[in-house]
Amino acid sequence: MSTFTDLNVGMLGSVDSGKSTSLGQLVTGEKDNGRGKLRSMISRHPHEITSGRTSDLVYHHGVFGSNRITFVDLAGHEKYLKTTITGLNTVIPDLLLLCVDRYVPTYKITKEHMGIAIRMKIPFVILMTKVDLYEKEITDSSLQLLSRIIKKSSSRITREVTCIEDVDTVVSTYTSLTSVPVFRISNVTHEGVDLIRNFLSRIGKCRTSSFSHAKRFMVDRCYKVKGIGLVVSGFNGGNKVSVGDKLYINGNTEAYVRSIHDDFRNETKSLEENTRGCLALRTSVDKVLSGSVLSYQPIKLVTSFTANIEILSSHGTSITNGYKTVIHCGPIRKTATVSITESSEKTDTPEKTDKTETFRGGTKGQLQFKFESPIYIEVGQCIFFREGRIIGDGVISKVYN
Repeated sequence: MSTFTDLNVGMLGSVDSGKSTSLGQLVTGEKDNGRGKLRSMISRHPHEITSGRTSDLVYHHGVFGSNRITFVDLAGHEKYLKTTITGLNTVIPDLLLLCVDRYVPTYKITKEHMGIAIRMKIPFVILMTKVDLYEKEITDSSLQLLSRIIKKSSSRITREVTCIEDVDTVVSTYTSLTSVPVFRISNVTHEGVDLIRNFLSRIGKCRTSSFSHAKRFMVDRCYKVKGIGLVVSGFNGGNKVSVGDKLYINGNTEAYVRSIHDDFRNETKSLEENTRGCLALRTSVDKVLSGSVLSYQPIKLVTSFTANIEILSSHGTSITNGYKTVIHCGPIRKTATVSITESSEKTDTPEKTDKTETFRGGTKGQLQFKFESPIYIEVGQCIFFREGRIIGDGVISKVYN
């Protein structure tokens, strides 16, 4: 029986803030050379090594005390924000490490990442990177600015960690969403690295996140492995899956489990409920799309659903009937068409456009969404959408087959 606690930690931050390098340091324990040594060790695609920009979700693992942590390196460029949101929905992190340096604390994407963490009630930590390049007074100024931004949008206050006693304090308070620990680190000199590693060895499961998994095995990636065949990875939110089990892909295609590996590449006979892992399948199809569902019985998929939503920000842009947006729900990322079904709960009377209610920033109410192709979602799951300047989230209240 494993004595480890399995946790998920996401790496957030703007372009060039040191996310991938910091992750490389946490995973390998090595020092960076200041020219991309650690970043190149963990990048997934050649163009990421060349450009220095993460464009896809990258998973790496590390052991810190009794915690076995799956890190996911999320994209920092604004044009990859949908990929980042998908990663957050798929992994549902127990903690976020928000990397900032002297030049990026006020960047729009840094504010977006902080806003998502605050809105979805996920604990996060600020990693002030590259401190070997700047005077303390300069990083102090950046930290003060970040503190004002956080205080303006939440009740959390920043608390700098400079010694092991500070770690003792923030470990007991960060999960209550009242504080944001701040670590100053250098991946070149390893300044502050021991403190963040000690902190990671003492964190626990997040119980406050608004993100939620479906009660089934949801596929987030598919591979064709030579000599093995079709392999899918994902989160098992339902019953235990064992070798030899018969499953249905999207409710209609039979598949048999040939072998199972957990999220740390250990072969196992079964995958317990609420754990991530990989399944090698014997089936008639040669590809399974991200967002597909594996179930023990044939199930019906969903073509539309109703959700209670809130528009967080729109900057003057409005949502009316027929509006199209990309819905994020677990590993699912699909375009849906909007239909407004109920009067807005906003304090003032919603505007009318050709007798159709209009949703703007701050509006709450019910929206119906219709997909172009059927998927599997459940009542009670959280959805998130961002299209242009419109940002919104909500909870699914009803589904339609």
